[in-house]
Amino acid sequence: MVKMEDGEWRMENGEWRMENGEWRMENGEWRMENGEWRMENGEWRMENGEWRMENGEWRMENGEWRMEDRKGALLPSPSHLTSL
Repeated sequence: MVKMEDGEWRMENGEWRMENGEWRMENGEWRMENGEWRMENGEWRMENGEWRMENGEWRMENGEWRMEDRKGALLPSPSHLTSL
């Protein structure tokens, strides 16, 4: 799980890897809760300069976008990911 602690994003039970010039996050969970981003049951990949999440679901509440059960959906890159 990824959490923000002391102003830094940290991942537990997951890993970031660079493959063919692209960042991949595998075996992690992301959700947005109380101002924190988390992913559930999926994988982030950077393809052609865009973040893509596969095999999972993405939700945000209170009038913001949500993605559920769609594979390969292109999503806006959260600000903490663009700093990688």
